[in-house]
Amino acid sequence: MRKMAVVMVILAMAIPAVALDGTDAVYVGGTVAQLKLGGTGSFDFSRGAGLVFQYAGGSYEIPYERVESYEHSKEVAVHLGVAPAIAVGLIKKRKRNHFVRITFKDSDGLNQVVVFEIPGKLPQVLMPILAARAPRARCSPAMECSSLAVPNPNSSPHPNSKTAKTQ
Repeated sequence: MRKMAVVMVILAMAIPAVALDGTDAVYVGGTVAQLKLGGTGSFDFSRGAGLVFQYAGGSYEIPYERVESYEHSKEVAVHLGVAPAIAVGLIKKRKRNHFVRITFKDSDGLNQVVVFEIPGKLPQVLMPILAARAPRARCSPAMECSSLAVPNPNSSPHPNSKTAKTQ
């Protein structure tokens, strides 16, 4: 039993990690027929009207004004049993895959969704861009989204906030 646990820990550490670079992303699913599952590309943030995914066969633009919601999630790359997970966790940090899901309406008014696997540092760039350029869209999970909120100078503070005046 102990030998098996040691072998599993060694195998888990030896699994090569396929890391995405910079703004590289992989389309892992959704309803857009133009995008190929497993297709790799990169995001172009320079266009103000939409988020552009550029891939080998062309590009696909998601207009910011049509984005209804977006979400960032993380999943453990390799699932282990309890004992091997603890052992690996003591030795090195476990790799997590990052995903972003964007729901929007296409030019025909149909609901669409795209899911991309993205590099670990890209959410620090992508999520604030979506918050600023698609302010009507819902962001989740709420814990991550609260720090992305773009302040509106015309709105009054929430009654329970620290900046609200007390009577």
